[in-house]
Formats: sequence, C-alpha cells, structure tokens
Amino acid sequence: MPTPRTTRDRLLRHLNDRRFVTGTELGRELGISRAAVHNHIDTLKATGLPVEGITGRGYRLARGVKPMDGRFIEEQLEGECRRHVSRIIIEHCVDSTNDIVSKLARKELIHGVVCITEAQPAGRGRRGKHWVATPYRNLLMSLGWMYESWPPDLTGLSVAAGIALIEAMSLMGIAGLGMKWPNDIVFDGKKLGGILIDITGESSGQCTIVIGVGINVHIDDNDDPLIDQPWTDLTRVLGRAVDRNELAASCLSGLCRLLCEFPGTGFEAYRKRWAHVDVLTGKAVSITTHEKGDTTVGVVLGLDDTGALAVDVEGGGKQSFLSGDVSIKAR
Repeated sequence: MPTPRTTRDRLLRHLNDRRFVTGTELGRELGISRAAVHNHIDTLKATGLPVEGITGRGYRLARGVKPMDGRFIEEQLEGECRRHVSRIIIEHCVDSTNDIVSKLARKELIHGVVCITEAQPAGRGRRGKHWVATPYRNLLMSLGWMYESWPPDLTGLSVAAGIALIEAMSLMGIAGLGMKWPNDIVFDGKKLGGILIDITGESSGQCTIVIGVGINVHIDDNDDPLIDQPWTDLTRVLGRAVDRNELAASCLSGLCRLLCEFPGTGFEAYRKRWAHVDVLTGKAVSITTHEKGDTTVGVVLGLDDTGALAVDVEGGGKQSFLSGDVSIKAR
C-alpha cells in the first residue's frame, strides 16, 4: 500500500491488516480520540467500504483496499503530462469529480487540476444518468484544462478522449477495447467505461474544459442489479487485478497528450484512428435525440469530419448526429 498521507489513509492501513483492532488501539496509533476513530469509521462505512465491527474485538476490513495515491500517480506521469498537471486532489467520497473541478474554476485557474475519488454515490453520467461504481475499487477521475481560445472541432473531443484512453490502456497490455459513439468504452459489447465532458467559456475567448472519466476496474456482484445495461470490468476482462494508480497515471498521460495536440490537429488526427476502436459502423441502430426525444433508425456509416455520427437513415438519406443515445438493433 502507498505511504498513507492522511489520518483516514493511515486508518485504512491498519484496517487492511485483516485482523481486528480496537478503537482504543487505533486511537493510540493515530494520535486521535476513540470518538474520532468511531467518526472516521462511520464515514468510511457511509461510502460503502465493508468495515466490520464486533463489540469487544474492534474493526477490520472484510477485504483489503489499495487507496489512490496522488504522489505515486504524479511520479508515474509522462514528462509532458507531469509538466501540465498542477495538482492532484484525492477525495474519499464526493457526488461528482467533474463538479468539484468545475466549482474550483470559479475561484482559480484549473489547468491541470485533477480530482480523483474513491466513492461517488451520486455519480453523474451523460444526460444526468447515474454512474454505479463499487467504492475503492474503480477509477473515478476528472481533469481540468484551459485554452486561451476555443480550439476547432470540440464536437469531436469526447470521441478523441475515448480513443486516447483506449490507447493509454493498450500500453498497459489491455487489448480488445472498443468505443461506442459518443462516449462509451466497451469490451465485447459491454460497457467498461465512460467519458463526461463539461465545457464553459465565451466562443470568442477563454475555454475551460473538464473531462470526467469512469473506468470499471472491479464491480462487486451485489452492485450488478443497480446497473441498467450490460457491463464488464478490467478484472473480468483480464482475469487479474489492475493497479488503479498505474491506470490513473496512464490515462492522465493519454488525456494530456490529446489536449496538448488538439488545438493544432483538431479532430482529424483522431478520426483516422477511429477505425481501430469503432464498434458501430455498418450496424443497424436506433438513435434517440434529447432535444426533441425523437428516435431515428438507420445504418451507421462512420464519423464525419467533426466527430458527428453519420447515419444512412431509413427513408431519409444520410444524416449527421451531434449527440444522442445509440442502441444497436438485433437483426
């Protein structure tokens, strides 16, 4: 386990020993009162962490955890990315890492600010959907970035981010991943991760971007009923555990490369790489748009120059879609 940075991290280290330890012992080791220990334990339990407590024996974790470690992640970043990442914030439980970074943007420059959380009980996906992730087992992260002026082709940034993340994971030996437009990372037709991008600013001035990333590293079976679509995780894909800190460093490095290149290349450089991850072209799909709630049926032709989805619509010819929920139709 990485060197603990906070009282709560130090508490986790002791609970990770897999033996019961009393509140009195924990208080003595941590230099806090027994009541403070109890409060920390309650907070950890509230995030969904499986802390066992037995009167007279004390506390322990039912299964071990390896907390996220900002210092370790920073040390593993590629050189160019390390120069851009200004701060890594590790939270135990927040509603939304995107919201944390966006709120910081009202008070300070957020270029290179990263927020990672161990638990996100009110996790936000696209269009307000709920994101389910077992606490302390997955990667839930947001990166803030700023441009002095708006780069071209921001419509395609979500797709480009997905490609960058898949390429970053392939460098870790994670192969066979694909992307379902506009923001889902999939394996064998099942969702493995997603991207949520918030963009603010004036079209003629500064542009602030927050890229949220959720990757299923390990989802507990008892969370399965809470997920409303076919899913998988890296533990199931690889048949082994994945170090979340190494995954975070690799994904951040990939996103930094993308965001450094994007003003010069636009989406075009990533459109050419779409073929390697595309799971939709040639498929019959239904697309539900959110502005009007209309559903369109057709066959996917690919992406246009801006990253919009090009579809041969039944009875309507070729149309491009900037957003929408896509479902592959059974044939």
